[in-house]
Amino acid sequence: MSAHLNLKPQSRNYKRGLLAEEQARTAYGYAGYEVLAMRYKTKEGEIDLIAQKGTLLCFAEVKQRREIDWAAEAITVRQKQRIFNAAQLWLSAHPEKADFDCRFDAVLIDQKANIKIIENAWLAF
Repeated sequence: MSAHLNLKPQSRNYKRGLLAEEQARTAYGYAGYEVLAMRYKTKEGEIDLIAQKGTLLCFAEVKQRREIDWAAEAITVRQKQRIFNAAQLWLSAHPEKADFDCRFDAVLIDQKANIKIIENAWLAF
């Protein structure tokens, strides 16, 4: 008798989110950034992408929606705070980067895979 695992298939939205994050990784790579982490999880929240170019660190939230504007509207104030808190935890775990400049970006992707990166989408609280 073989063991049968009842595995729930991943949702379509989850798979779309992973694809959007990969598109963001590619976009940052083309722009000359080194991607340091993807889907960095902490007790405070998750950062979709952390990238570095020189002494600049980018903490990016990736949103994919039918329209670019809808993606922008999907980033809430609470989410921004959680990403900011998670970035502080990441920085505390990487003291060698403590003096780097930091930026919080929004990577917006529509259903046709058009990408818009808004640099410095929100300022630190």
